[in-house]
Amino acid sequence: MTGATMLILASLSFRISFTGMPATATAFIDAISEGPVMVMLILNLLLLVVGCVMDMGPANLFFIPILPPIAQKAGYVPVHFGSMMIFNLAMGTIIPPVGPGLFVGASVTRVKVGTVMVLPAPCYLMVLALLLVITHLPWLNVWPLRALATVFINRPARGNADIN
Repeated sequence: MTGATMLILASLSFRISFTGMPATATAFIDAISEGPVMVMLILNLLLLVVGCVMDMGPANLFFIPILPPIAQKAGYVPVHFGSMMIFNLAMGTIIPPVGPGLFVGASVTRVKVGTVMVLPAPCYLMVLALLLVITHLPWLNVWPLRALATVFINRPARGNADIN
């Protein structure tokens, strides 16, 4: 059943990208927003709501063809947007009232769902603050990749490359 669902979503995702939906979505977001910060806030809210009601796998298959062109037009690096998207969707799985992670946690620990929703409430604020940091400080998100790239790309070749 899951494989069939993923196949249907993958074909839908292909159809969406083939029909020009990303360009339409980009034009719509540009029309209702005033700048890159507003674009990212709209995308954050959208992804949080989607993460609450949809599993991460199908959500990625559905939204990856649509949302990255919007973020790129707003001036965000694709790696930064990808990590922000995954964090948003993961955060949506633990946010009440629908968060599927809450129900899994309640069933595993055999605790009432209401208790599982209330106890981590202070943690929700910290996770939301981390989401805002990830969203609005792209350099903090991308610098480890750039540091690793300078280490591994600018490194002299080893092994048999020096043999003439």
